[in-house]
Amino acid sequence: VMQDSSVEQWRPVFQQVIIRAICDALGYTNISPAKAAHADAVKEAQEWFMQPDEYFDVVCTVSGLDPERIRRAAIVLIQARWSGDFSRVPQHWREVFAGNRMPNLTNIERALDQLNSAS
Repeated sequence: VMQDSSVEQWRPVFQQVIIRAICDALGYTNISPAKAAHADAVKEAQEWFMQPDEYFDVVCTVSGLDPERIRRAAIVLIQARWSGDFSRVPQHWREVFAGNRMPNLTNIERALDQLNSAS
C-alpha cells in the first residue's frame, strides 16, 4: 500500500493518463489522422472506457476520480462525438466538437461536472 503522500504526488500524472485517453477516444490524438496508428489509438482508448478494466479503476482511484463517473462521462462524450448527436452534451462540449479541437481538460473535474449536470 502506498503512503498517502506518494499517492498525492502521482495524482496529476494519473489524471494526465485519463485526460490523454479521453482526448484519444474523441479522435484528438497526437498522431496524424492519415496514419493507421491514429485509428488504432482511438479504438484502444474507446475500449478502455467501454470495457471493464482493473487498470482503469486503479488509474481513476489514484487520480482521486470516481471510475464510474469517469466511465459514464467518457461514454456520453464518445457517443456524442461519433454520432454527431450533441443533444446530451452541454454547450462547452458542442463548441469543442464543432471546432474539432482538442478539449482543455486540465481541470478534468470541472469539465466532467459540466457534463454530468447536463445529463
